[in-house]
Amino acid sequence: MNYSNTRLAYRRFIERFGPDEFFSIKEWMDNKIDSMGLQQILSFWRLGGYDAEFFIQSAKQISSLLPDASDDELQDILRGIHLMWSSYYVMEQRYDLALDAGLVLFEMEMYDESKRFLEISVHEDEEEIVPTVYYCLAICCFELELEEDALNYIRELLRLEPDHEEALDLLRRFESV
Repeated sequence: MNYSNTRLAYRRFIERFGPDEFFSIKEWMDNKIDSMGLQQILSFWRLGGYDAEFFIQSAKQISSLLPDASDDELQDILRGIHLMWSSYYVMEQRYDLALDAGLVLFEMEMYDESKRFLEISVHEDEEEIVPTVYYCLAICCFELELEEDALNYIRELLRLEPDHEEALDLLRRFESV
Protein backbone atom coordinates (compact mmCIF):
# COMPACT_ATOMS: atom_id res chain seq x y z
CA MET A 1 0.00 0.00 0.00
CA ASN A 2 1.14 3.47 -0.86
CA TYR A 3 0.25 6.22 1.58
CA SER A 4 1.84 9.10 -0.30
CA ASN A 5 -1.24 11.33 -0.04
CA THR A 6 -1.51 10.65 3.67
CA ARG A 7 2.18 11.49 4.16
CA LEU A 8 1.76 14.63 2.07
CA ALA A 9 -1.29 15.73 4.07
CA TYR A 10 0.52 15.04 7.33
CA ARG A 11 3.59 17.00 6.21
CA ARG A 12 1.47 19.96 5.09
CA PHE A 13 -0.43 20.00 8.34
CA ILE A 14 2.57 19.60 10.64
CA GLU A 15 4.99 21.84 8.76
CA ARG A 16 2.68 24.82 8.44
CA PHE A 17 2.91 27.72 10.81
CA GLY A 18 0.00 27.37 13.20
CA PRO A 19 -1.42 28.60 16.49
CA ASP A 20 1.06 26.60 18.58
CA GLU A 21 4.03 28.19 16.82
CA PHE A 22 2.49 31.63 17.12
CA PHE A 23 1.86 31.12 20.83
CA SER A 24 5.46 30.02 21.37
CA ILE A 25 6.76 33.13 19.65
CA LYS A 26 4.29 35.32 21.56
CA GLU A 27 5.42 33.92 24.91
CA TRP A 28 9.01 34.72 24.00
CA MET A 29 8.09 38.22 22.80
CA ASP A 30 6.05 39.11 25.88
CA ASN A 31 9.30 39.67 27.77
CA LYS A 32 10.78 41.78 24.98
CA ILE A 33 7.98 44.28 24.28
CA ASP A 34 9.72 47.07 26.21
CA SER A 35 12.73 46.87 23.89
CA MET A 36 10.83 46.53 20.62
CA GLY A 37 10.53 49.25 18.01
CA LEU A 38 7.25 50.34 16.50
CA GLN A 39 7.79 48.45 13.24
CA GLN A 40 8.48 45.24 15.18
CA ILE A 41 5.36 45.70 17.29
CA LEU A 42 3.20 46.49 14.27
CA SER A 43 4.57 43.51 12.33
CA PHE A 44 3.90 41.07 15.15
CA TRP A 45 0.47 42.59 15.83
CA ARG A 46 -0.35 42.16 12.14
CA LEU A 47 0.95 38.56 12.15
CA GLY A 48 -1.31 37.82 15.12
CA GLY A 49 -4.39 39.11 13.32
CA TYR A 50 -4.44 42.32 15.38
CA ASP A 51 -4.78 40.41 18.62
CA ALA A 52 -6.36 42.48 21.41
CA GLU A 53 -4.26 40.88 24.14
CA PHE A 54 -1.03 41.81 22.36
CA PHE A 55 -2.27 45.39 21.93
CA ILE A 56 -3.11 45.59 25.62
CA GLN A 57 0.36 44.34 26.53
CA SER A 58 2.12 46.66 24.10
CA ALA A 59 -0.01 49.84 24.44
CA LYS A 60 2.45 51.46 26.87
CA GLN A 61 5.40 50.79 24.54
CA ILE A 62 3.41 51.97 21.51
CA SER A 63 2.64 55.21 23.38
CA SER A 64 6.29 55.74 24.21
CA LEU A 65 7.24 55.36 20.53
CA LEU A 66 4.57 57.68 19.11
CA PRO A 67 6.67 60.88 19.11
CA ASP A 68 9.02 59.36 16.52
CA ALA A 69 6.35 57.55 14.49
CA SER A 70 5.91 58.28 10.80
CA ASP A 71 2.54 59.13 9.27
CA ASP A 72 2.42 55.65 7.74
CA GLU A 73 3.02 54.05 11.13
CA LEU A 74 0.28 56.18 12.68
CA GLN A 75 -2.11 55.09 9.95
CA ASP A 76 -1.08 51.46 10.52
CA ILE A 77 -1.91 51.82 14.22
CA LEU A 78 -5.29 53.39 13.42
CA ARG A 79 -6.10 50.65 10.91
CA GLY A 80 -4.96 47.97 13.35
CA ILE A 81 -7.15 49.37 16.12
CA HIS A 82 -10.17 49.30 13.82
CA LEU A 83 -9.45 45.73 12.68
CA MET A 84 -8.81 44.62 16.25
CA TRP A 85 -12.02 46.23 17.48
CA SER A 86 -14.10 44.69 14.68
CA SER A 87 -13.19 41.19 15.86
CA TYR A 88 -12.95 41.86 19.60
CA TYR A 89 -15.19 40.07 22.07
CA VAL A 90 -15.20 40.62 25.79
CA MET A 91 -13.57 37.79 27.68
CA GLU A 92 -13.92 36.77 31.29
CA GLN A 93 -10.92 38.73 32.53
CA ARG A 94 -12.31 42.25 32.51
CA TYR A 95 -10.05 44.66 30.66
CA ASP A 96 -10.99 47.97 29.09
CA LEU A 97 -9.66 47.66 25.55
CA ALA A 98 -11.66 50.71 24.43
CA LEU A 99 -9.81 52.79 27.03
CA ASP A 100 -6.37 51.71 25.81
CA ALA A 101 -7.35 52.28 22.17
CA GLY A 102 -8.84 55.68 22.99
CA LEU A 103 -5.78 56.81 24.93
CA VAL A 104 -3.35 55.72 22.20
CA LEU A 105 -5.47 57.54 19.60
CA PHE A 106 -5.58 60.60 21.89
CA GLU A 107 -1.79 60.63 22.04
CA MET A 108 -1.79 60.38 18.24
CA GLU A 109 -4.00 63.52 18.18
CA MET A 110 -6.74 61.61 16.35
CA TYR A 111 -9.41 63.23 18.46
CA ASP A 112 -12.49 62.05 16.59
CA GLU A 113 -11.37 58.42 16.76
CA SER A 114 -10.18 58.81 20.35
CA LYS A 115 -13.51 60.29 21.40
CA ARG A 116 -15.37 57.31 19.95
CA PHE A 117 -13.36 54.75 21.92
CA LEU A 118 -13.22 56.77 25.14
CA GLU A 119 -17.01 57.16 25.06
CA ILE A 120 -17.37 53.40 24.60
CA SER A 121 -15.14 52.94 27.64
CA VAL A 122 -17.24 55.32 29.73
CA HIS A 123 -20.52 53.65 28.73
CA GLU A 124 -19.23 50.11 29.29
CA ASP A 125 -18.21 50.70 32.87
CA GLU A 126 -19.84 53.76 34.38
CA GLU A 127 -18.95 52.64 37.91
CA GLU A 128 -15.16 52.63 37.41
CA ILE A 129 -14.46 55.66 35.25
CA VAL A 130 -10.96 57.04 35.53
CA PRO A 131 -11.26 60.84 35.85
CA THR A 132 -8.52 61.32 33.25
CA VAL A 133 -10.88 59.84 30.66
CA TYR A 134 -13.27 62.77 31.14
CA TYR A 135 -10.36 65.19 30.74
CA CYS A 136 -9.27 63.50 27.50
CA LEU A 137 -12.85 63.52 26.26
CA ALA A 138 -13.11 67.23 27.03
CA ILE A 139 -9.92 67.93 25.06
CA CYS A 140 -11.19 65.82 22.16
CA CYS A 141 -14.43 67.78 22.14
CA PHE A 142 -12.63 71.13 22.27
CA GLU A 143 -10.44 70.06 19.35
CA LEU A 144 -13.52 68.98 17.43
CA GLU A 145 -15.27 72.27 18.31
CA LEU A 146 -17.93 70.50 20.35
CA GLU A 147 -17.75 73.04 23.16
CA GLU A 148 -20.96 72.10 24.97
CA ASP A 149 -19.93 68.44 25.11
CA ALA A 150 -16.47 69.48 26.31
CA LEU A 151 -17.96 71.51 29.14
CA ASN A 152 -20.17 68.59 30.15
CA TYR A 153 -17.13 66.31 30.37
CA ILE A 154 -15.24 68.90 32.42
CA ARG A 155 -18.17 69.17 34.80
CA GLU A 156 -18.30 65.37 35.14
CA LEU A 157 -14.59 65.32 35.87
CA LEU A 158 -14.91 68.05 38.50
CA ARG A 159 -17.82 66.17 40.09
CA LEU A 160 -15.48 63.19 40.56
CA GLU A 161 -12.34 65.17 41.30
CA PRO A 162 -13.19 68.74 42.42
CA ASP A 163 -9.55 69.84 42.72
CA HIS A 164 -8.42 68.72 39.24
CA GLU A 165 -6.23 71.71 38.31
CA GLU A 166 -6.16 71.24 34.54
CA ALA A 167 -9.95 70.91 34.40
CA LEU A 168 -10.45 73.97 36.59
CA ASP A 169 -8.03 75.94 34.39
CA LEU A 170 -9.79 74.79 31.24
CA LEU A 171 -13.17 75.74 32.67
CA ARG A 172 -11.92 79.19 33.71
CA ARG A 173 -10.42 79.83 30.28
CA PHE A 174 -13.60 78.78 28.55
CA GLU A 175 -15.83 80.85 30.80
CA SER A 176 -13.64 83.95 30.32
CA VAL A 177 -14.18 83.88 26.54
